[in-house]
Amino acid sequence: MAWGFESPLGHFPQKIDRNHGAALVIGIILIMSLNNMASKHNYALPQAAKELLGGALARHGLRGTRHRELIFGSLLARRDHPTAEEVYVRVKAMAPTISLATVYNCLETLVQCGLVRAVNHERDATRYCPNLSEHAHFHDRRTGRIYDIDLPEDVVERLKELLPEGYQTDSLELNFHGQSAAKPKETADASGTPLNFS
Repeated sequence: MAWGFESPLGHFPQKIDRNHGAALVIGIILIMSLNNMASKHNYALPQAAKELLGGALARHGLRGTRHRELIFGSLLARRDHPTAEEVYVRVKAMAPTISLATVYNCLETLVQCGLVRAVNHERDATRYCPNLSEHAHFHDRRTGRIYDIDLPEDVVERLKELLPEGYQTDSLELNFHGQSAAKPKETADASGTPLNFS
C-alpha cells in the first residue's frame, strides 16, 4: 500500500507494509521521546560558565569540546554529587553516542582543571561536586545522598590553626557521616544552595 505521512524526521512517501510500518512508528516514537527527554534536561551552559570552562581548559593547554561542556552543564544544573555513571545517564539523551569512558575522561579533566571536586566516601563510587567554595559534606547513610554544608570562614581558620607549626594547607576536606533523624531540607539538590542545619 502506498501512502505518506509527516513525522519529526520529515515526510515519508513510501511503500510500507504493516510490519515495517509498525517498526517505523515505534522508531519515531522513540526519537520523539529522546527529543522530549533532551529538552527537559537542557544542560546548556550560560555564557559566564562557558567562559569559566574555556579559560580553565586553556590554562591547562586543552580545548573545549561539546562533551566537556555538556558534562559540566549537567553538574551545574543538578548539584547532587552524582557518580560518573549517573552523569552518563543524564547526558546520554543529549549525546546518544557518548561513551561511559568519555564521561570518565571529561570528569577527570574537569577535576584536573579545578572546576569540579572529586568526593570520595569510604569505598563508595567517586562523586563529583561543582561547589568550589570551602564547604564540608554530609553523607546520609540512610539515603546515600551527599549534602554540601557551608563552612563559615572563621571555622575554616580555626581548623587551619590545628596544623603543626610550619605547616600550611592547600585544601580542606571535612566529611560528616551519619543519618538524618528527619528528612532534611531539599535545597541542595534543587538550587545548589548548600544546606544550613542551624
